[in-house]
Amino acid sequence: MRAIKERVNAGQRANLPPPPCAYRSLFVRPTEIADVARDGTAWIGCTSDGQPARIPGAFADWPPDDTQPAWSDVTYLRMYDHPEFDYMAYNTLRMYDERLARPENAVDSLWERIAGVIPHYQRRFGIDGALIDMGHALPEELKAILIDRAHRIDEDFAFWDEAFEPSERARSDGYSAVMGNLWWVLQRPERIREHVERLESRGVVIPSLATPETHNTPRSAAREGGRLRSKLAWVLGAFLPSLPFVHSGFELGEIRPINTGLDFSAEEIARHPMDRLGLYNAVAYDWAAAREIAETIRRSLALRSRYAALVTDPSAETIWTPDLPDERLVGYARMGKLEAIVVIGLYGGPTRVVASLTVPLEDGAYVDALTGRRYRVEDGQTAIELEPWDVMLIRGRRRLLAA
Repeated sequence: MRAIKERVNAGQRANLPPPPCAYRSLFVRPTEIADVARDGTAWIGCTSDGQPARIPGAFADWPPDDTQPAWSDVTYLRMYDHPEFDYMAYNTLRMYDERLARPENAVDSLWERIAGVIPHYQRRFGIDGALIDMGHALPEELKAILIDRAHRIDEDFAFWDEAFEPSERARSDGYSAVMGNLWWVLQRPERIREHVERLESRGVVIPSLATPETHNTPRSAAREGGRLRSKLAWVLGAFLPSLPFVHSGFELGEIRPINTGLDFSAEEIARHPMDRLGLYNAVAYDWAAAREIAETIRRSLALRSRYAALVTDPSAETIWTPDLPDERLVGYARMGKLEAIVVIGLYGGPTRVVASLTVPLEDGAYVDALTGRRYRVEDGQTAIELEPWDVMLIRGRRRLLAA
């Protein structure tokens, strides 16, 4: 395992270590399959010599020791065909071995089928964007074909990459946005500080999704702080140069996960077996739940829309991080030529925080856009009093800060 990770992380794709023989021997050549039939809930193949052969389930492809539950409802597609690589493993699914990933080994009919999926939906249903789930497992050549064909029909067609790390590569590949890692960052105050400081120094390479949860993560409201935490995390993400994204059920304060793919402990996975997960089964939301999270979303997005030019500006000059006296405090300011928005939140308890902060706003009276609380700025300072999980959102004319 150590050798596999070291070679892949070093960019090596030649002679990667294969799985053990016992694992490889479980697989049979597609050309040996004589028939495929339904057997209850499974598809079972039959080889030419009469032996049964089932379609294998998929799994997290990297790293090889990932703790995610198996993806038993799907399988991988054979992008390349080579007699020495008749098995499903990291070096045949994503980190393709150089001997396998050659033009002469490509399964052309499959590539053509995949490349035609998005154009079909563009022509028939008029879709204007798509998520390429597991796009990192597609051969680069196939991904380029797929993006090119969609853009021939609609040059503004938006592609969203599942990648967790924003990169120049994603933009150059033709993606409009990436999943990013804000679903993880927004739940950890120390990571929020790091993220904002990185934006302040580098700006944004490509937009990512500003969401406190996804279909693969714990529900935000299920974490410490519950719905108050969800509102705080949402507001902190909504004014970053990212894309606000509401995962279904977040606005209701749902606590049951849809899937247990990311950021779950083994104990948490055991508490949420697959036969109870909404990704695979019919589940009901609590539609009678209080709507305070939805109201926070509505108000924050209305303000974001009002200041859209500033909030969506990807340049580092629009981000400023204040000095905060408590490690539970996180926040930032977005600064334009004439206006500024200040967002400060308090993660966790048990005590409130009373402090004086420097803010890039002109002296005067300000009203919190979410709570209606009043703040006074004098000589660039304002007094705050935040309870655990509180968030402050004020905006107004910008004050120039000393270098």
